[in-house]
Amino acid sequence: VAGISDRLAHYDELAALQGSLASPALKVGGAQFLPLLTRADEAIAAMSGSSHFSDTSSYLNRFKSLQARAQQLVRSHVQSILASATEKVQQQIKESQGRGDASLAAYVQYQAVAAPIHDLMVDLTA
Repeated sequence: VAGISDRLAHYDELAALQGSLASPALKVGGAQFLPLLTRADEAIAAMSGSSHFSDTSSYLNRFKSLQARAQQLVRSHVQSILASATEKVQQQIKESQGRGDASLAAYVQYQAVAAPIHDLMVDLTA
C-alpha cells in the first residue's frame, strides 16, 4: 500500500507545483526554485518508468510542460541579468568618452554577473 501511495503522490503533486511556479513570489535564484525543479524531475522520471496507470501520459505531458516553463523562467532571468549588465557597460562607455577604461569597465561588469549565473547553472546541473 505504501508503494502505491508513493507512486500516486507524484500525480497529486502536480497542482501544487503548478501553483508554486505561477506564484509571483517565486524567484529563479530563490530557495524554493531548485526544489521545485527537483520534484518535477523526479515526477517525470517516475512517470516515465511507470506507464501502467491510465492517466500517466497526460500527467507526464503536464509535468514536462511545467519543466519547460521553469526553464523559460531561467532563460528570462539570465537574459535579464545580461541585459542589465550590457546597459551598464554601454552607459559607462558613453561616460568614459575615449579615456580608454571602457574595456576594463566592461570586463568588471561582466565578471560581476558571471558568478551568480555560474552558480545558478551549477545548481541546475547538479
